Amino acid sequence: MNTKLLLGLAIVLGLLALALGGPLFHRAEEIPDEDEDPGELIGAGHFVLEQDGGRLLDESYTLFFHPVDGYMLLSQGVLTVGDQTISLSQQTQYDRDFLPIFYHLAADTPTGTQIVSAQMGLAGLAMEVRVGSSRQAAEVPAAEDLALLDNNLIGPFAVLLMAIRSEAIDRKFTAAIPQALLSLPSSVDGPNRVTFRSGEETFEGKRFDLHLGDTKIVLIEHGGHLAGLVNRTQGTSGYDVSLFPEGIEIEWEEDAVAEGIDEREIAFAGDGLTLYGTLALPAESEGPFPAALFLHGSGPVDRNGNAAGLEMDVYRQLAHALARAGFASLRFDKRGVGESEGDAGLASRTDLLNDARTAIEGLRSQPEIDPTRCVLIGHSEGAYLAPILAIEDESVAGIVLLAGAARPLDEITRW
Repeated sequence: MNTKLLLGLAIVLGLLALALGGPLFHRAEEIPDEDEDPGELIGAGHFVLEQDGGRLLDESYTLFFHPVDGYMLLSQGVLTVGDQTISLSQQTQYDRDFLPIFYHLAADTPTGTQIVSAQMGLAGLAMEVRVGSSRQAAEVPAAEDLALLDNNLIGPFAVLLMAIRSEAIDRKFTAAIPQALLSLPSSVDGPNRVTFRSGEETFEGKRFDLHLGDTKIVLIEHGGHLAGLVNRTQGTSGYDVSLFPEGIEIEWEEDAVAEGIDEREIAFAGDGLTLYGTLALPAESEGPFPAALFLHGSGPVDRNGNAAGLEMDVYRQLAHALARAGFASLRFDKRGVGESEGDAGLASRTDLLNDARTAIEGLRSQPEIDPTRCVLIGHSEGAYLAPILAIEDESVAGIVLLAGAARPLDEITRW
């Protein structure tokens, strides 16, 4: 399942289909009584979300705490998608340990009102949407560490940050996204220090890297509050205008190497070019290690699996996961990308195969690597290259194919 497509427009475009397609959901039959005492106000914010200088979302949220009922999050927002304006009203009730109990989202679009809801029961969290007279539902089994997140609002991320900070939720948890009737294995790294600017001033904050399936969202904390939220894959960034009316600009540094992992840059030459990559090694044991070489997907992709305007960091994340499991790995910039020499626009399939052969030998030549236990991990286009290389080189110990095609390339090209 491609979670990037399901979360793909993460915070900004989750209701585009609703805006264009007419009413999808009937109103929920039961909504918490707004006249009830919500408790003590413990948090509030006014967030905007931007992309390429344009404002996509304007949202205000408040968070209350009641000693008996727990937490209540209330959000009001306006989502702008093209020439469509969608008004959002959301409320979520949590228990005193931040476990979601009830969720309700109303979206007023030019064609009507839509409702998404979720309710915690004995078997788990029941999520529901209704389309005309039909009903769609999904359930997240009862889980001790469960967070409820919203595709279209930032307030739930502020609550998640509080839960993480108070250690009410584990660093590995399940995220429920009711709008998509979806749950994802998720984790968070941090806090790490981060520097950002607002206007002419520079601030120090804390950075949390949130992994929702294969989507990464960076949460920025300042003064104990969620100050910003960045999805670099989509090029979207949100900030609290009540704290930083001039916006925030993050001074990105190279991501710190995760604990327990050693990395160093290596260079290897072949086919008249020098290519550069990153060797990742387990830090808490000694080699020689079994190792994997990453073979990229199509296009001008760098060693971490990123391309211009599309930052996924997928190879870096996989390399770190391998290191934690005791495997070394090499990921490298394709020719003409990043630090590597050459012209990416002129690279043929033969060129890519030659570069991969050079990278294999570069990996095997490292003193920490067991050259008899090297495997190839081919992603997308790389899944075409890996079997070719494994057939011609019997010393390749194995191959892994990620998002590979089930038909020959010439058939897919014609199709």
